[in-house]
Amino acid sequence: MNITKILNDYLLENGLKEKVDSIYNDLFPFDDGDCLISRIEPSSAQETSFIDGSCVGSVTLAYYMRSQNAEVCRNILNAICDEVDNLALTDGNETEVRFESQTLPSFVSEDEKGLVIYSSVIVAKYNRKGE
Repeated sequence: MNITKILNDYLLENGLKEKVDSIYNDLFPFDDGDCLISRIEPSSAQETSFIDGSCVGSVTLAYYMRSQNAEVCRNILNAICDEVDNLALTDGNETEVRFESQTLPSFVSEDEKGLVIYSSVIVAKYNRKGE
């Protein structure tokens, strides 16, 4: 199950359709310009498995937006927060994933080119059915 792919595909088709073309994973793929990435925070992952093969768990996702304009970063990340709060999606195997905005957009850093980076955190809780 790839929670990041499930959510990113949904966002690109819905809440971010007119705002961004791509969501990259883990790292900014180029040094300049507007860019949105998503990252799973692995230290936050929790999962409880049961004897019937089912499990429940949670993981934290962070979205990072980089732009010359801080307002662009905040607008994109606010759109993500609004779209995912209390959203429930399923994967092809009937695993339900519920999303909740954990933080509003917050400033992370500014680089030597004057590009600012903001981030926002989303919690994903999932329930995978057993046999």
